[in-house]
Amino acid sequence: MANEAKQDLINRLRELYLYRLYGFDRRLKPLGAVVNPDETVNSFSTGLWNGQRRMVAVTGYRIIIVAAPTLGNPEVLIISRSAVSSYTANKRLFGSWFSIQTNDGTEYKFTNVARGAMDLFKWAMDEPITEFDE
Repeated sequence: MANEAKQDLINRLRELYLYRLYGFDRRLKPLGAVVNPDETVNSFSTGLWNGQRRMVAVTGYRIIIVAAPTLGNPEVLIISRSAVSSYTANKRLFGSWFSIQTNDGTEYKFTNVARGAMDLFKWAMDEPITEFDE
């Protein structure tokens, strides 16, 4: 089942024209384990946060942050989109970054983000939040 979820993510990367950037990323398998079958990922990006490169996936109702070190277990952090108070993004030739601020005052700033993923990130964050039925 994990390979099926990973394949779904790879297909979505192809749809978003991001396969060349993230198609072989080792964070896809742990991401596939936490994405629900009816959930659509609207944006993929990677950036440095707390000294580690992490993948950030934005869906209709949550933001999923995945770190997969070479040795050790993957780390997954999930932020509800309704808990996000604001975001900022700065697209540059070199050194693009984005920041997510939550209602509790926490800031997640990701640096060294691929320039090609910035527009999609901004679009996904501006999309309306969808409701999730458990």
